[in-house]
Amino acid sequence: MRTDKVRIFLADLTHTEVCIVSETIPLNVGMIASYAKQEFGDQVEISLFKFPDRFLEALERDKPDIVGVSNYAWNSRLAEWACRKAKERNPDVLTVKGGWNFPLDHPEDRLTFMSECPATDLYVLHEGEVTFAAILARFLEGGRGAVLAEMMEGCVYLDRSLTSLSLVSGPSRPKIAHLDSIPSPYQMGLLDEFLDGQLLPILETTRGCPFSCNYCNSSIPYYSAVREFSVDYITADLEYICRNLRQKGSGVLVLADSNFGMYPKDERIAAKIAELSESEGWPKIVALNGSGKRKLEEVLDALYPIRRILTLSLSFQSINHSTLREIKRTNISLDDFSALAQTALAKGFSFQSELIAGLPNETIDTYCDGLRQLMENRAQKIVSYTLQMNHGTVYRQKEYQDRFGYEPAYRLIPNAFGRYGDELVMEPEMVGPINREFSMEDYLSVRILALFTELFFNNNVFAEVMRFLRECGFGNYDFIRKVSMLAGEGSNGIRGLVDSFIRDTKGELMESERDLLDFYSVATNFERLARGEIGGNVIFKHKAIAFTELLDELIELVVNAVGVMLSAEGFDSKRLEYMTMLDSLAKFSQGKLFDLFDDRTVDKWLCFQSDYDLLGWMRSNDRLDDEKFKRPTSIVFWYPENAKSFKRRLVEQYGRTGVGPSKMLAKVVGLQSLFRTATDSPTQEDMVGQAITRDWLIIGEAYARK
Repeated sequence: MRTDKVRIFLADLTHTEVCIVSETIPLNVGMIASYAKQEFGDQVEISLFKFPDRFLEALERDKPDIVGVSNYAWNSRLAEWACRKAKERNPDVLTVKGGWNFPLDHPEDRLTFMSECPATDLYVLHEGEVTFAAILARFLEGGRGAVLAEMMEGCVYLDRSLTSLSLVSGPSRPKIAHLDSIPSPYQMGLLDEFLDGQLLPILETTRGCPFSCNYCNSSIPYYSAVREFSVDYITADLEYICRNLRQKGSGVLVLADSNFGMYPKDERIAAKIAELSESEGWPKIVALNGSGKRKLEEVLDALYPIRRILTLSLSFQSINHSTLREIKRTNISLDDFSALAQTALAKGFSFQSELIAGLPNETIDTYCDGLRQLMENRAQKIVSYTLQMNHGTVYRQKEYQDRFGYEPAYRLIPNAFGRYGDELVMEPEMVGPINREFSMEDYLSVRILALFTELFFNNNVFAEVMRFLRECGFGNYDFIRKVSMLAGEGSNGIRGLVDSFIRDTKGELMESERDLLDFYSVATNFERLARGEIGGNVIFKHKAIAFTELLDELIELVVNAVGVMLSAEGFDSKRLEYMTMLDSLAKFSQGKLFDLFDDRTVDKWLCFQSDYDLLGWMRSNDRLDDEKFKRPTSIVFWYPENAKSFKRRLVEQYGRTGVGPSKMLAKVVGLQSLFRTATDSPTQEDMVGQAITRDWLIIGEAYARK
C-alpha cells in the first residue's frame, strides 16, 4: 500500500498556435478530479491543465505518477504528445486517456488505434469519474504494474508482454445513476484558475441522448438513457461562475447538453440564467451544443426567458427520406417546421438549421432541395457541414464505407496545430465528401452554395434585401442561386474570391493522414499555416475577405442580382421605383456592415439620406412600396457603449487584420453583435448641425464613400 501522495496531472489540452481552438474551461477533467478528491482526499494531489506550454513547464518541475488526458478529434495527437512527454520525464508514469474519439466495439479497430498510440497505457471507455477512481484504487495498492496486471471494468489496454500485442478489454462499467454524486469542480475551487475571462465556462446539466443518429458519437445504446444533474446543483454552479466572472469581461456560457430545453428541469435552469443575466450582467450569450429535438413547442416555452441571448438549433441534416432512414433520424415535417419557426420568431428567438453534405443516399438534387426548402420555410441561418467520419461512429468502419462507396479524405481541423517544445503536432480529420451518389463536382457545388449562404443569407447580413425580395415574390434560395451564378461574371474581386475558395476547398483534402502530415511539416507550408493562409476554416476565411476587402463589390452583386430577377419576371413598370428602393437598401447594408471587424471607427457615426422610411418599414408588416414609407428619412448608424466594448475585446483577442477576422467569425456567437445600430432619431450632440448627404459620411472626418 502506497503511503505518499499520488501526483496526478489531468489535462484537456487545446491547440494554441494561432488561436485557442477549444475555448471551454476543462470541466471534463475537473469532474474526474473532484470525484477522485472525494474518494481519496489527501492521498492524491491533482493539477489540471488546458494549455500545452503550461503542461510542459509543469513536467519540467515535477514528475507525476499518473497523467490523464482527454481525447477528442480536435486534440487527439496533442493528447498522445502529452503522454509521450510524460514518459520521457518518467518512464514509470501511468498514462490514461478518455473521450469520444475511440473506435466502436470492434476489437480489430481498437487494437489498431491503441497500437498507434504507444505512449498510452490505458483507455477509459464512456464515463470517466468512477472508472478513474477504480484505477487510482488499484494504483494505490500496487502502482502501475498492478493497474495493468489484469482486466479492469470500463477500460481497454494492450498486453505488451507477449510476442505480438493483444487487446485486453473489460466489460462496460454501469452508468452513474445519480450525477449529483460527482462533486462540482467549480464549487470545490478546482477550476478557479480557468475562470479568467479568457476561457468560456461550460456546464453539463444532463448526460445521454435518446436519439440514434448514426453520424453522432452519442448514438450508441450506452448513451440512450438520459440522467440529470439536479437543478440545485446547476444553480449553485451558475451562481459560483457568475460571482467569479461578471467583472472579467467574459459573457458567454456554454451548455454541453445535446437536447437542452427538452426536459422539465430545463425551464427552471433557463429562468435562473435569465435572472443572473438581468441582475448581474452575466451571461450575455448562451451557446448551446444542441437544443431539444422533440416537444419543440415545450422547448420554446422552457427557453423563453433566455430567448434574447441564445440561438436555437432546429436541425434537419437532410430532408431526403432515404437518407433519414439510413442515418436513423426522424425530422419534423417542413410544414410543422415553418409553423414552429414563425412561432419562434414571434416570441423573439433566433435560430439556425443544419445540413450535412455527403450523407448516405444523398444526391446533389436532394441536398439542394433541402437547402431550398429550409430557406423558404423561415430558417434564419443554415450551417452546411461536410460529413465527418469520426471514431465512435459507423462511418469510420471500412465495411460501412464500402457499402456506400465512400472515398474518405483527410483535412486539417481548422487551426488545430502547433509547435510545442521542439515538436509539431497537428490534428487531421477523416471526412466523406465523395461517395457513390455524390461526386467531387457535386461536393464543390454545395460548398460554393454554402459560401454564398454565409455571405448573403446567414446572420441577417442582407435581411432587409431578403425581405424586399419576398415582397416582390422571390424566394431566398432563388436569390442565392442567382448571386452564385452572377459571381463568376462579376468584378475581378468577386471572381477571385470564388476561385480562391475552390482552390482552398480542393487543396485542404488529402488522400491520407500521412500525406497531410508530410505536407504541413514542410517548413514553408507550416509558415503559411501559422500565418493563416492555409489550414483554417475555408468558408470563414473567404467570408472575412469578402467583408473586409470586397464589401462594395458584394453589395454591387446584390443589386445586380435583384435587378436581373426583377427584369426576368416582368417588373418593367415598377422597375425604376423598385431599383430606387434597392439603392436605399444597399446603402443601409453598407452602413450596418461598415468596418465590421475593425474597432478603430467604433466611435464614429455614419449617416445617409434615404428616399424611404426604411426603419418604419422594418417595424411594420407592410410592403415597402406602401405610399406611407415613401418619404425622405435620415438614418444614422452607430455603436452603443456595450457594443463598442464587446467589439474592442474581440479585436484585442483576435486582431483586425490577417487571420483575425476569420477567427472572429469562427468564435463569435451571432455575427449580428458586430453590426452597427440604425436609428432615425439621433440624439447625440455630435449630430447637431452636421450635413446629411446621399453619400456615406463618417461624422467628424472628411471621408465619403460614393
